[in-house]
Parts: sequence; C-alpha cells; structure tokens
Amino acid sequence: MKHIIKKIGLFVLVGLMTLTVNAATRVYGWKTINGQNYYLAPGSNLYGANLRGADLRDADLNGVYLGSANLEGTNLSGANLRNSNLEYVQATGVNLSKADLYDAYLFEAHFNYANFRKANMPYVDLRNATLRYADLTDANLYAVDATYWNWSVDFYRANLTNVHANSSNFNAANMEAANLTNADFYNTTLSGVRFYNANLTNADLVIANLTGTNLESANLTNANLEEANLNVTFAMNANFTGANLNRASCRDSDLAGAKMNHADLSEADFYNTDFINTDLRAANLSFSNFEYADFNSANLTGADLRYANLARTFLYTSNFQQAKLTGASFYNADINSMRVSYKNRADFMSKSGGLNILDAYNTPIYISSGKIK
Repeated sequence: MKHIIKKIGLFVLVGLMTLTVNAATRVYGWKTINGQNYYLAPGSNLYGANLRGADLRDADLNGVYLGSANLEGTNLSGANLRNSNLEYVQATGVNLSKADLYDAYLFEAHFNYANFRKANMPYVDLRNATLRYADLTDANLYAVDATYWNWSVDFYRANLTNVHANSSNFNAANMEAANLTNADFYNTTLSGVRFYNANLTNADLVIANLTGTNLESANLTNANLEEANLNVTFAMNANFTGANLNRASCRDSDLAGAKMNHADLSEADFYNTDFINTDLRAANLSFSNFEYADFNSANLTGADLRYANLARTFLYTSNFQQAKLTGASFYNADINSMRVSYKNRADFMSKSGGLNILDAYNTPIYISSGKIK
C-alpha cells in the first residue's frame, strides 16, 4: 500500500513539474499561430504578425518588435514586454493584466476594451494611442509620455481606478466619462485634457497642471488639487464638494453652476473667475484673491471669506448669510441686491475702510442697489 502511495505521489510531482516547465517554455522558440510559424523569444522581430487570440501568458518577449501586429483577443497576461515596440498594433480586447511594459513604445496603437489591470507601464510612450473602454485599474503609468504636438492618448470611458500616473504627460488627452477614482496624478501635466463627465473622486491632483482643461460636469468630490494650476479651466456644473484647492491658481476660469460646498479654496487665486450660480456653502475662501470674479446668484451661506480680496467683484443677488467676512475687502464691488445676514459684525471695506453692516438679529439684509467706492 505504501508503495502505491509513493508511486501516486511521484506521478503528481512529475505532473506539477511538467506544468511548470510548460508554463515557462510554451511560447519560446517556433510556434504555429493562425497557420503561420513565428519565432517567439526576447528580441524577436514579429512585425505584422497575426497573433490574434493566441495564448501567450507569461511569455518573455522583452525587446520584441510587434509593429502593426494583430493582437486582438490575445492573452498576454503576466508577459514580459519590457522595452518592446508595439506601434500601430491592433489589440482590441487584448489581455495585458499584470504584464510588464516598462519603457514600451505604443505609438498609435489600438487597445480598445483591453485589459491592463495591474500592468506595469512606467515610461511608456502612449502618443496617439487609443484605449477606449480599456481597464487600467491599479496600473502603474509613472512618467508616461502621451503627447507630441497634436497627438495624444484617448481614454474615452476607460477605467483608471487607482491608477498611478504621477509625473506623466497627458496634455490634450481625451478622458471623457472615464473613471479616475483615487487616481494619482501628482505633478502630472493634464493641460487641455477633456474630462467632461469624468469621475475624479478622491483623485490626487496636487501641483498638477490642468491649464485649459474641460471639467464640465466632472465629479471631483474630495479630490486634492492643492497648488494645482487650473487657469483658464472650463468647469461648469462640476462637483468639487469637499475638494481641496488650497493655494491653487484658477484665474480666468468658468465655475458657473459648480458644487463647491465644504471645499477648501483658501489662499488661492481666482482672479476674473465665473462663480455664477455656484454653490459655495460652508466653503473656505479665506485669504484668497477673487478680484473681478462674478458671484451673481452664488450661494455663499456660511462660507469663510475672512481676509479674502473681493475687490471689483460682481455680487448681484448673491447670498452671504452667516458668512465670515472679517477683514474681507469689497473695494468697488457691485453689491446690487446682495443678501447678507450676520450674528456678528461684517465689514465691507472701502478705500477709507468704511462701510459697515451690522445685523445683531440675523435678519436678512437686502441691498437694493449700490456700489462700494
């Protein structure tokens, strides 16, 4: 009986060893795929190869040339594609989960519906690549280059949840309706990116460059935009609830209709920015510059504007009830029909330091007309 058990154990061991060897060697050397023979090894020239639907899991294809190859539906999960060239490949639905694409060249490649979950892709060249509906959850995109002149990457409706893309360049990329929840874009260039209707909840955008971006209807709830550059940004109806814009620069931008309640906008620069119908309830705007900003019909109930510069602002029908205005400057501001109410003294400072409104009973005060001069 013991002899039989030993034999069974030996067969199992040999079987496991065979499976391990096969997993490591099945794609090395010559292999027939779709009726064609290809030599699969590091450094191979596979230009124009038809590898559609092939099982190349865990393959070592370091430095291979796959220009214009067909990789549609190919399984390359866990493959080593470091320093490889995949320019112009057709790779719809390819599986590259956990693959290593360090410093790979993916210029003008087509990866729609591709699986890049947990892929390692630092220093990858994604210029003009198409990754519509692709899944890049937990992928590493550190220092990626996706821009050259008018060529940029297309992430339309892609899933980039938890992606690590700090210090990358995505200038003019298309990220419309993409899921970027918890994405790491620290110190990343995102100027001119289309984020229309994208989800950037909890995204890290610290010191990121978002100049000229389109954030219309985007969700930036609790996003961190500290010291970010948002100049000339179009963010109508975007959701910045609880977001951190401390020390950010957002000059000449459009935030009309945005939700910014409980957001931190302190020590920031919003020169000539549009806040028409914007929800700023309980937001922190202290020590910030809002000169020439338009707050028409904005809701600043309970907002903190201590020592903020609101010189030459437009405040028509805006609501400042319970707002903190100690030290705030309203020099030459247009306060027509502005609504305010305070338990404590509010100071509207003119050149002489001078117009004070006091409402001890917290009753709304309507200013039917007037301009502080």
